[in-house]
Amino acid sequence: MPDTLLEARRTEKREGKAPKVAQARKATSSELVANAKKFLSQERSSDHAYGQALQFSRMAPEFASKIAESITRVELLNWLDEQAEEHDWSNSTRSRYIASLSLLFPLAVENGKVLVNPVHGIRRRQEDNTRVRFLSAEEEVKITAVLREKYPDYLGVFILALHTGARTSEIPAMHS
Repeated sequence: MPDTLLEARRTEKREGKAPKVAQARKATSSELVANAKKFLSQERSSDHAYGQALQFSRMAPEFASKIAESITRVELLNWLDEQAEEHDWSNSTRSRYIASLSLLFPLAVENGKVLVNPVHGIRRRQEDNTRVRFLSAEEEVKITAVLREKYPDYLGVFILALHTGARTSEIPAMHS
């Protein structure tokens, strides 16, 4: 009995037997998305899972019925380029979609749904994070009026965020 896999393959070759090749199931990309959504609901925040689900739904018309193993890197790149052109995506948005694909396919490899990750090696583009946006005085007045009328409990939070630049997640920490 051979000691190693390499020796076993060499023996099979000498005997004229074809090597056994691992095969993935014929999973559709819809199955991959369902598995990824399940993973996200268990492992990530609901906001993160919701955002990923939106991105998966945009991909669905192109890839839903395809056998996941047949999806190539070139197809993914072409789809990303077409969507970026059609919807005038920034590099940041394109990178978010690559991140979604980078979740989808490694999970599929891990679960035995595909053998190869076609996303591997797709580079994200440099993002321009220099944009800073301030509300105009008119916008601040309009938002404050709506909050005062419809959501008075949030007016203080809005003013705090507006004048400190704090993120929503940082505001509760300021209170304690």
